[in-house]
Amino acid sequence: MNTHHIGTTTCFVLHTSTPLFLNQLLYVPRITKNLMSVSKFAKDNNVYFRLYDDSCYVKNYDTKEIILKGIIKDSL
Repeated sequence: MNTHHIGTTTCFVLHTSTPLFLNQLLYVPRITKNLMSVSKFAKDNNVYFRLYDDSCYVKNYDTKEIILKGIIKDSL
């Protein structure tokens, strides 16, 4: 599969002023799912992930503040 573009974007979480960066995004037209390198995202944003059987949290490495929270629903 060929990569057509490489880019970077910044996301802002509503309850915090800290931006989250997605660096070196690859656009590959034939891939139908979004994939993310958890370790690269953590390193680029100074965060860590807490994974549980029913949820996932992204926390600021220094303050331990919850930046993002995901809940498992319908196996996703």
